[in-house]
Amino acid sequence: DEVDASVLGETIFAPGVAWAHLQTGAQQAAGLLPLATDRRRRGILPVVVDGTSRSLHFITCEEEHVDFFRSAATFPNIGNVEFKALAHSAFPALEWLDSSWDELWRYRDCFFDQRLPDLVQHLAVLNDEAATLFYKHPGGAGVAEQLRARGVKASSENGNARSYQPSIAARTRVYRGREEVFWWHTKIQWDKGRIHFLHVQNPAPRRGDRPEHGHIVIGIFKDHCVLPG
Repeated sequence: DEVDASVLGETIFAPGVAWAHLQTGAQQAAGLLPLATDRRRRGILPVVVDGTSRSLHFITCEEEHVDFFRSAATFPNIGNVEFKALAHSAFPALEWLDSSWDELWRYRDCFFDQRLPDLVQHLAVLNDEAATLFYKHPGGAGVAEQLRARGVKASSENGNARSYQPSIAARTRVYRGREEVFWWHTKIQWDKGRIHFLHVQNPAPRRGDRPEHGHIVIGIFKDHCVLPG
C-alpha cells in the first residue's frame, strides 16, 4: 500500500521501488532498472519504505546485473531447479556438463541450505578468476594458493589418486566428445562437498589478437570422489 521510498536520503514517489522492497521482504528477488538520467542510484543501496530498510539492487551495468543474480541465488528458498535457472546469469563465463545438475541435486545436502552462500562464492571465484589464474600459471602450479587467497579452498589430486584407476574413472566425464578427467576441485567443507572443474585452453590466437585465458567447465558435484584406500 505504501508507494513512497527513501533512497540516498531522498523520499520519492516510486511504486516500482516500493514493490521491489516488498518482494525482497518476501524472499523474492527483484532488481531495479533506473533511468539512464539517474546516475546516483546504482549498485546495492539501502531503501526505506514505511520505516523498514532493505538492500535493493539498482542495475546499470553488467557487473551489477551479475551481482543481482548471485544475490538471488542465495535466497533460502532456492532449490536445484531455481539455482539452475539463475546460474547462467550469475556465472556467465562458466560451462556446465548436463550431468552435473543431476549430481548437484543428488548431493544437495552438501551444497544447499546453510552451504548455499559457500556454493555461490566458489562458483563466483571460478567464474571471475580461475581461467586467468590457470592461464598465468601453466600446469596449475600456485593456483591453489591463489584461489585460497580469494576465499576458496581448492586443489588437484596427488599422484597416488592419478594412478589409481577407480579414482580416474570417478572423475572422468565426456566434454565435447572427449573423455576428460576433472582432477581439480573446490572444497565446500573439509570432508564433503566437492565441485570438480576443468580449465579448457582456447585455441592459440592469431598474431596481434588478444590472448584468451580459456574458460572453466563445471563437471561434477559430489560429496567426495573415490581416493586410494
